[in-house]
Amino acid sequence: MPVGDRKIFYRATDNVGRWFDPDREETRDSPPWKPSILMPRAASRLTLTVSYIRAQRLQDISEEDAQSEGCIRLRSGRAVEVQGAQYAGNYWGSPNSWFRTIWAEIHGPDAWTENPWVWALTFTVEQRNIDAARQENAA
Repeated sequence: MPVGDRKIFYRATDNVGRWFDPDREETRDSPPWKPSILMPRAASRLTLTVSYIRAQRLQDISEEDAQSEGCIRLRSGRAVEVQGAQYAGNYWGSPNSWFRTIWAEIHGPDAWTENPWVWALTFTVEQRNIDAARQENAA
């Protein structure tokens, strides 16, 4: 993707993984890699549009919101973190119990019981650049 006078390669989709071998020393011939958060705005490929914001206690998360955080429910009714995790024996009784486990792993063992206030955001994802979306909406 051209951005100004530069060509942008995306590690996830442009099959350039050989350039980004973490054990390989960077040379002048290898393109520099930047995390997505440091990329120029013109290189974005996703637009997140926030539609709702609310403050709530952590433990008030709904099952639907826990599923939106990445948990899926199998046909058997069991909840798993990601598709395929059931083959490793990773089951939870509900998306909420999965979310509680993940929260504690990220924030520490007492983080769930502290039940802090959190911001819950609802948003839509568009697979396009934010400026392209705005230009289309303006037209």
